[in-house]
Amino acid sequence: MKHFFLTLVICLFQLISFSQTIKGIVIDKNDKSPLIGVNIFNQTIGTTSDFDGNFEIGANEGENILTFSYIGYKDFKKTVSIKNNQSVTLEIKLEETSTNLNTVVVSAGKFEQKIEETTVSIEVIKSSLIENKNTTNIQSAIDQIPGVNITDGQANIRGGSGWSYGAGTRVQVLVDDLPLISGDAGQAQWSLIATENINQVEVIKGASSSLYGSSALNGVINIRTAYPGDTPETKINLHHGYYDDAKRESLNWWGGRNQKVSGLDFLHKRKIGNLDLVVGGFHLRDEGYRYKEETQRYRFNFNTRYKDQKVEGLTYGLNANFLKNETASAIIWQNYETAYIPLDSSVTKTSGDVYNLDPFITYTNPRNNDSHQIKSRFMHVVNDNSTKNNEDGQDNKSDTYYVEYQYQKSIERLKLNWTSGVVYEYVNAKSELFQGNNFRENVALFTQLDKKIGSRINISAGARYEQFSLTAGQFYVLENGDSVNYIYDSKPVFRSGINYKLTESTYLRSSYGQGYRFPSIAELFIETEIASGIWVYDNPSLKPEHGWSSEIAVKQLYKWGGLVGYIDLAFFTMEYKDMMEFSFNQWQVISEESLGIGFKSINIGDTKISGIELSLAGSLKMNDFTLSFLGGYTYIDPKPKDPDNIYAENYSGQGLNFYNTSSIDSSDLFLKYRYEHIAKLDVELEHGKKTLGISARYNSFMKNVDAVFVSEAFSGIIPGIIESREALNTGDLILDFRFIYELNKNNTVSLIVNNGLNREHQSRPANLLPPRIVSVKWGIKI
Repeated sequence: MKHFFLTLVICLFQLISFSQTIKGIVIDKNDKSPLIGVNIFNQTIGTTSDFDGNFEIGANEGENILTFSYIGYKDFKKTVSIKNNQSVTLEIKLEETSTNLNTVVVSAGKFEQKIEETTVSIEVIKSSLIENKNTTNIQSAIDQIPGVNITDGQANIRGGSGWSYGAGTRVQVLVDDLPLISGDAGQAQWSLIATENINQVEVIKGASSSLYGSSALNGVINIRTAYPGDTPETKINLHHGYYDDAKRESLNWWGGRNQKVSGLDFLHKRKIGNLDLVVGGFHLRDEGYRYKEETQRYRFNFNTRYKDQKVEGLTYGLNANFLKNETASAIIWQNYETAYIPLDSSVTKTSGDVYNLDPFITYTNPRNNDSHQIKSRFMHVVNDNSTKNNEDGQDNKSDTYYVEYQYQKSIERLKLNWTSGVVYEYVNAKSELFQGNNFRENVALFTQLDKKIGSRINISAGARYEQFSLTAGQFYVLENGDSVNYIYDSKPVFRSGINYKLTESTYLRSSYGQGYRFPSIAELFIETEIASGIWVYDNPSLKPEHGWSSEIAVKQLYKWGGLVGYIDLAFFTMEYKDMMEFSFNQWQVISEESLGIGFKSINIGDTKISGIELSLAGSLKMNDFTLSFLGGYTYIDPKPKDPDNIYAENYSGQGLNFYNTSSIDSSDLFLKYRYEHIAKLDVELEHGKKTLGISARYNSFMKNVDAVFVSEAFSGIIPGIIESREALNTGDLILDFRFIYELNKNNTVSLIVNNGLNREHQSRPANLLPPRIVSVKWGIKI
């Protein structure tokens, strides 16, 4: 098979031979370190520097003009005169640009760009913040990004989503550009992400379906892992902590022994000849702050990348993550007084095995820099569930097969980058939860052009065609009376954007992107009892949602002495048609078997979400002090476009008397489960061996939720919600603290205090979040 592929590559890409060559090394002018991936062009041919900064390129007899281009550095041109059959060796020193942020992202266009030149809003968090906050689950780090909230495992960017009860994400979650969304529930597999091996996290805000597919209706979170440098590296972290007593004594069900949380992780990276190898592992034991909500998690991962010795430009490898997860979760509290005890003291206990295998192959033509990639992922998810005092529950299993071919061509003389590809995804989901075997297929074609006009304008335009088909495990009766077991839908989506460099440090941008999302298997077919008398109901009549987002923004870079960073101001609008949301209501007539109350995913109609966002990031170096910061403020105004449809579809004709989706006050017309104001700030001060960090998160009061939650008629079923909303009606301000001390170059100790003020706060009705958590961490680097 290997020889067949090599033969195919050679046949597809005819290499041009030159009698003369120019070779050498590209280094940083200041610290002399080699620069990897520098673009080098000699008229119509091009190449890139390798992992050690070395390069070799063909040359014509006579005068050759070489151009060296690298993000974060000034372009450099070198004229080289060469004789027949001669080889010339150069040492090229590149100089960093003065006002550049030195932040490089790939998610905006699937190729490396300066963050200030992208046509969309994008935020970045570095690995240092993730490590310093002792992040055991990447969700807690992502929740620090301006404009982003995560509730019950589902991400929400700029209010684009409400509460989705762990199914049908509108935000695509990627690891190394590959989706990490379960094929059955459409839920991000956060626990599978190796927090010990993250290079950076990139968040695109706004519809990104043209490049990233159905789940990217509201944006993208792309976690990029790291490969080894020239020096082997080993990291080991051990931590131990506890949940502090809550301020209200009635919450402290654990008595005199506080609940503990502890764990360890390790990572080893090294080069072995032409092989890059990364191996990591993780263990977490969390006794939980809720009654019976314990977690044990084991994870092992590895990344490999091999640079072929026979075919220049050919690399291939296999990445993998394996997770053993034993956890318990509760959806609703017993009451506000004892909010850390679930309703009926029942939790859903899950024993899960999850893993992904990611084989990939990349060929970059050394003569013209064309790139061909085949990336694939097989993800296996098994959850063995038991509910209600360990009675047999309903298990679920899904296998997802994903493969993507991507072609990328960069034409330097036209300053044009073209990315195209095809995607195929197949899901096999089997569960009583989803009422049998369900099969889903997704085929997509995508293309995007990114072009630089002159030295100031960057434009992008893209399109995608998406096609879904789903075969259900049984026939369902739709609202119109039809009986079906097959669902099909397809749609094209488009995007465009422009970035204009107004001055050397001021960038204006505007973008428009369409989005589309096909409902997950869980949203369509799940039916299960989650607590006494409370159910999740299926809805096979659920329609796909689609919409668009646009923004106008300005990014101002600054560099004053040792202070460097940016301020970004964006005005944005999102519109959705047939928007899907989980709604808590009475969906069936009360009977001896059921109260008919629970959750259901429904189309709530057309909506519009507008707002403004201010974000800032930077660092200040002064004497022996280094100050780093990331923060922002987001205001949203989410409204229904057709209030009469959203708030007034009455089901009384079926013997019921309720609305399709209700709110506390329909006259307010503010969409449910959203915060009008969100503010976040992380500041870290480093001095010598000491580092002090503070994270702050504020959200205003969630003023609109399902009316059933605050209905006197149902107060006996889910008690305490009215009381809690009255007590916690000023919004939430949560402060986290961290102190890190470097014992020596290989050892650090850290004190991490989350929710340092021990504030009571809830992410949604009937879900009180943890009290203060105090942890100590010992970090070892070899």
